[in-house]
Amino acid sequence: MWITKHCRYIASDRLRKKHFLSIYTISILSIYVIILSLLGKYGFSSRDANLYELLSITSAISILVLSLAEGGKNYNVSSERLFSSGNQIRDLLDELKKYKVDSENSISAIENLSKQYSHILKECGENHETTDYHFFKAQRAAEFKGMNLFYSLCFRVKYHLNIYWFYCALIFSPPFFFWKFVLL
Repeated sequence: MWITKHCRYIASDRLRKKHFLSIYTISILSIYVIILSLLGKYGFSSRDANLYELLSITSAISILVLSLAEGGKNYNVSSERLFSSGNQIRDLLDELKKYKVDSENSISAIENLSKQYSHILKECGENHETTDYHFFKAQRAAEFKGMNLFYSLCFRVKYHLNIYWFYCALIFSPPFFFWKFVLL
């Protein structure tokens, strides 16, 4: 339960970051389209203006598709569900700490807590990803056998790439391609 609780919190944080990055990326890409439209209208010859108009229209359609795809993932809702599930598991862990393992009353209470735990997992409807578990292990490397500095670093890098690479590529590739293919 302890690991699942932390993995739920990590997953919630990851999804919250993805939600923010998704909105931020779509906003930046929209600004690029506006700049591209203005360059086509006021900056270049009529032949180049047609190219800018075509690029502007295809970019706007791409942003629309991206917005629908990212919006459909409901990162914020999933983040809230996982955070709530983590809180419920935390409460169960606090309750579990009250019982001694030896007594008969404790055994029935622990069985009841186990049923509640199963219910919480089923009720959530979301689950953390393997990268969340690996990131948790990387954060607490001393508590896991076989987790050394190399694996810890690899898991941390993989976790952050899972969050940031797609949005960074979307933000930085349009200026690069504009500079590389249009201005040169």
